Amino acid sequence: SAGRPAVARLAVAAEPATITLNLATIPAGVTETFTATGALSGTLSHGQTLTATVPAGTATVAVAGPAGWAATGVVCDDTDSAAGPNTGQVAFRTEPGEHVTCTIAITRAEADLSITKTVDQTTVVQGGTLVYTLRVTNHGPGVAVGVEMIDFLPSGVAFVSAGAGCGHDGAAVGGEVRCVVGDLEAGDSEARLIQVRAVTPGVISNSAGVISASADPDLTDNTTPAAVASIATVSPNPCQSGPGNELW
Repeated sequence: SAGRPAVARLAVAAEPATITLNLATIPAGVTETFTATGALSGTLSHGQTLTATVPAGTATVAVAGPAGWAATGVVCDDTDSAAGPNTGQVAFRTEPGEHVTCTIAITRAEADLSITKTVDQTTVVQGGTLVYTLRVTNHGPGVAVGVEMIDFLPSGVAFVSAGAGCGHDGAAVGGEVRCVVGDLEAGDSEARLIQVRAVTPGVISNSAGVISASADPDLTDNTTPAAVASIATVSPNPCQSGPGNELW
């Protein structure tokens, strides 16, 4: 009205919100580090937390981990924040002044491993050599992490050599051979050769196995059927040399 001064109304900024992300790995207590990007950024491991202040509304956070891990679920302490387009994302929905906490669960992706073992010959003369071939295959669906093949050699042979990443425990005969393969993508195979010397005559039989840090849905093919071979005694030479270079 006339004579009254104009009143200016100032816009008041909406109170911000706070979001917190917890990480829970299955199995618990692993040491792997995972990376969060988006409204929250940083790294965290099992049981650790990231917190940020954000404008009220929608905030998205994505979490990624090393090979062999997959996000499997999100639980939030409010009703309108939940998993985003994939389970590796969290869509926070906040009101002014609200504090929302979400926990994302990450599980090792399953990797179905199988192993086979073959021997290059079924009969060898005492003192000769045998070559075993170990082959591991990852049938998926996830990456197999920390794959190792293990072969317990029979007591009738002595270790000679093995392929890359393989080592022997040093036993004079028999002993354990471990072959570190590392991470193995779904659909991939790796083979290692183990050479041994035939020591004791008789039938020798042994199997090999495979292990990894990833969950394996089918353990029935993680040990090979026995590879069997025979070690034959060396026959003495019936010919003897005599004086004058003749043979008797």
